[in-house]
Amino acid sequence: MVAYPVLSVYPIIFRTFIFHRYTALLRTPRARVIGSAATFAFAHIVLHNAFAIAATAVVGVALATVYERDRSTLGVAIEHALWGCLTFTLGLGAFFYAGAR
Repeated sequence: MVAYPVLSVYPIIFRTFIFHRYTALLRTPRARVIGSAATFAFAHIVLHNAFAIAATAVVGVALATVYERDRSTLGVAIEHALWGCLTFTLGLGAFFYAGAR
């Protein structure tokens, strides 16, 4: 849980990129939130389980909504880290950590 906040920075930068790069394509706030959540969920396809994809889609909507409202990459990074730590604390980490196979 100590390393997780550091390792989870890349998806947050990715979210910021999606919002800024595709604003012309995703013109409404709702479209940006759905687009961001969909790409966030798709990024977790490498985990090879439907639960991880569905859960990250739901959390992706929450994170994208916060980013849409505040435009704070740092704020969303902190929230992403808290969601991730909560996931591992609740014992759901096995769905999100593929480990070295």
